[in-house]
Amino acid sequence: MKVKNRVYYKIDIELISPLSVGSGENAQTDKDVIVDSLGNPFIPATAIAGVLRSYIKKKNQITADNIPLDNAIFGYISSEWLTEDEKNYSEKPSCIRVYDACCTDGTTCCITTRDSVKLEKKIAVEGAKFDMEVVETGAMFTGYIELLSDETWCVNAVEEALAAVHIGKVSVGSKTSRGYGRLGLAVKKRVISDVQEWLEFRMFDDEAWIEADAVDLDNRAEKFEFTAQLELVGGISVRKYTTTVSDNGESMPDYQSLALESNSDAVVIPGTSWAGAFRSRFSEVVDLTTVKSVFGDVEPKTNFTQKSKIMFGESVFSGGTYKISTRNAIDRFSGATKDGVLYTEKTYYYGSTELNISFTDKPNKNVLWALGVCLADLHNGFLAVGGLTSVGRGLFKIASLDLNGKKLNLDNIEEGNIDEWVEEVYGA
Repeated sequence: MKVKNRVYYKIDIELISPLSVGSGENAQTDKDVIVDSLGNPFIPATAIAGVLRSYIKKKNQITADNIPLDNAIFGYISSEWLTEDEKNYSEKPSCIRVYDACCTDGTTCCITTRDSVKLEKKIAVEGAKFDMEVVETGAMFTGYIELLSDETWCVNAVEEALAAVHIGKVSVGSKTSRGYGRLGLAVKKRVISDVQEWLEFRMFDDEAWIEADAVDLDNRAEKFEFTAQLELVGGISVRKYTTTVSDNGESMPDYQSLALESNSDAVVIPGTSWAGAFRSRFSEVVDLTTVKSVFGDVEPKTNFTQKSKIMFGESVFSGGTYKISTRNAIDRFSGATKDGVLYTEKTYYYGSTELNISFTDKPNKNVLWALGVCLADLHNGFLAVGGLTSVGRGLFKIASLDLNGKKLNLDNIEEGNIDEWVEEVYGA
């Protein structure tokens, strides 16, 4: 017996960067992640459905019935876009069902704490310090989507939205413009039209997906993303402060380079650090209005908010080494050591990493020019990232630079020919 076709997707998720989906609680930190009854993190279906719908809505496409595509898929009730003649079509149920994505790691060890503070000219802003829980990079989840329609317009829209998530054009949770919430997806698909097959189908059973078709997500959505391969010159000091005591009772370093909890050798520069450094340099070469339009803005007095149009990925290092050093603080006037000011630092040196910078839409030439200045300064040692930059930390060389996978001419960045670089990028 035939029934109306239903389309099912199994979505295996790997976190490419930390995930921050808040629970509304602050028992452990200023912002705790959402967990189930066993304490395991999960990605709520509402968060997944929200980013998919938001992406589809931005496409501004309509169906043959002249209904906005996002409303046709996710349902709607009477709203402003309906005319008086359309009031009899004022309700439509959703034809998509999105399920929570559960953590397949099955433990709470992937929940870590990140410290944040707002800086202005390397000085902490009073009252702008906070910490929050995140689900660490590399955590694995599995989720499911069910479509009650197999019509081409519906299937294509959902798969294109999943592709946008996969390539990083859309992220999940908070602080997404600062590198958080990037997901890598592996999607399988089954179309069921027979009643008996549907009755026997066990969506949450892995065996039901053994012969399912894989969905190609790599070329389904457009992006505008720069990828820079970086070589660290000297050390990096994006600090993780600690007062931990080791198993043998010895004190740990007073601070060390921020690293993945699952791999202490994988030092990271958060997207927040990259964004802060680039925003500071942007503000020196373009007007404040342009800076706010690119990096976003919040006006507490008027409650005006503007979302960032530039996104910085989190950079993970490899190939470097740690060095532990103990130092005294020196009085700048007498040149003598200060009493009781002795601290130990565990610093990461050399190694390589990757910096991803993407835009929601293709930026204009003025914004590209400012970005080119920042990249040139980064390559030539005039733009440093992290702490202790006055003593040579946080310096990089750009080994290569790509735009959407296409290699750009690095000579223009090295030699400061920014106008030529802009023309190359704009014509790419």
